[in-house]
Amino acid sequence: MIAVVVSREDVASLTIRDALLDEVDWDERDASSGAWQREWRHSDGGTSEDFVMVEKDGLHLYYDGVDDTLEAVFDVSLVVFVSRHSGDTGPLLTAHHTGNFGVAEYGGEDASLAVPAPDAARHLLRRFDENAPEGFDVCMEATHHGPSELSVPSVFAEVGSGEEEWEHEDAARTVARGVLSLPERDEPRTTVVGVGGGHYAPRFTRVVLETDAAVGHITADYALEDLDEGLLREAYETSDADALLLDGEAVETPPASVDGLGYPVVTEPHLRERAGVPEETAEAVEETLGAKSGEAHLTERAEDGARKVVRFNAELVREARNVDAEATNTALERHALGYVEEGGHVERVAVAEGEARKLADALAVVLSSKYDLRVTDETVVLEREVFDAEKARELGVPEGPAFGKLSAGEKVETDARTVTPDDVHTEERREFEYVQSPQK
Repeated sequence: MIAVVVSREDVASLTIRDALLDEVDWDERDASSGAWQREWRHSDGGTSEDFVMVEKDGLHLYYDGVDDTLEAVFDVSLVVFVSRHSGDTGPLLTAHHTGNFGVAEYGGEDASLAVPAPDAARHLLRRFDENAPEGFDVCMEATHHGPSELSVPSVFAEVGSGEEEWEHEDAARTVARGVLSLPERDEPRTTVVGVGGGHYAPRFTRVVLETDAAVGHITADYALEDLDEGLLREAYETSDADALLLDGEAVETPPASVDGLGYPVVTEPHLRERAGVPEETAEAVEETLGAKSGEAHLTERAEDGARKVVRFNAELVREARNVDAEATNTALERHALGYVEEGGHVERVAVAEGEARKLADALAVVLSSKYDLRVTDETVVLEREVFDAEKARELGVPEGPAFGKLSAGEKVETDARTVTPDDVHTEERREFEYVQSPQK
């Protein structure tokens, strides 16, 4: 059951309440607990989660323990606080999690975090973004204010930022419809904890709106000094996170707690790459390449998926990059599933089983400008004539400009004879077995 909590002292909360009551049929009942004054229930017949809505005295910031009170009566899986947002931010729809990384100035306890609901926050922000009234911005905020003493996952859904917006019926309706659609929320592929950046979290908002990831707790730049290992561990574990995503000051100077706990750190480009790639494919690529989360670059081809993955010979890719880096990168995007770079060099490459020949053929086109070559079902053979410095020395050619002329295809004169390029060239032959190892 999803519990919607309304504050009787919050104009925006009451406006959203009215929109919720107008959108679907609710059954108002006597309050099941003395902890609230009014109570409604809504069910669509058992095809999705039921709702209970309660209305309380006081402000949401001070509702520590309200989840325990609700759970004493209902089987609650999610708490949604419909609320106002205050600030100099203009018309705004926002969602965020609660708690305090430092001193509790506005509800909750010092250094205490509520259990967040990343999937719900992601769903709400996406619905807000799709349906916001004209002139309203949408964003996720950093974790701030109370309540912090909540063990049931919770999220704030807010209308801001002043009295005119708090009574804005279209804005309230957008929030209400987003809340009522929460039973349709998807399980995110990846969840990250945000470390650093501004309070209104543009990077984390982009991640939620434009990738397959969700965001749990966020520590803004102003709270980084309070982010010790204990709080970061709590933020990570309560968010059920897979990795950290850094922003702002944390990018330049990661807090000691980030290094101390050793959690995976991913980038926004990595999350964008992963969007649309089937999870089993992403995992197979990482396993085949021995890559940590965020280490492998996933390609356009990966979006089509692959159940079995093999490793491709990265040395052949590096050779092609030396000839034409742009064309090689295009070949990788079209025919590889992913690759790992170290120091700007491709070190490990993954392809779908049965498709290694496609990448080999594409790389052969790149290499053909420099080599005579042939491609088989297992190998690429490269051949070319190369300047042999030792032969040149044996023929009395002095090192220096004369070597350069011969290497460039010009003949040179020595005291004893005329030396031609053919005299000082030798055949170089290299063979690459391009499939290296099957996925185990």
